[in-house]
Amino acid sequence: MTLLELLVFFHIAGAICWVGSGSFMQLYAGRTIGNGSGAEVQSFVGTLVWLTPRWFIPVSVWTVAFGIAAAIEGSFAFGDAWVSAGLTMFVISFLIGMLYLGPQTERIAKIGESDGPDSAAYGANVKKLLLASRVELTLLWLTVFVMVVKPG
Repeated sequence: MTLLELLVFFHIAGAICWVGSGSFMQLYAGRTIGNGSGAEVQSFVGTLVWLTPRWFIPVSVWTVAFGIAAAIEGSFAFGDAWVSAGLTMFVISFLIGMLYLGPQTERIAKIGESDGPDSAAYGANVKKLLLASRVELTLLWLTVFVMVVKPG
């Protein structure tokens, strides 16, 4: 096994964990919001808050770090369309998380504390959070597609 193969393996393993867990959380969110009480939705949001710094952020950094290392080791050009697209989509995902998902999650927690998890404002803000998360997940799946087909 070459160093490049090992780096690509860790890059792909990270992508599987990142995109797979994001996909699972969307499915679980749909079930929880569709069938759950406000307390169940609040528990789900609490799980997201807990998972983000412990799973989603580390696995995204892992994926990108091993991708960059593989690109360097494999002599891929960062100007190649598929490499640039992957890095651009990571930056967009990072910005969505930092500028919207993080602050929105904090806002939701405050609404849950003040108005309760059964309030209309709480439910509406959770739905906005999940919509933005779906947009990010769609970008991640698009990134997987670009990494596989390597256009241009």
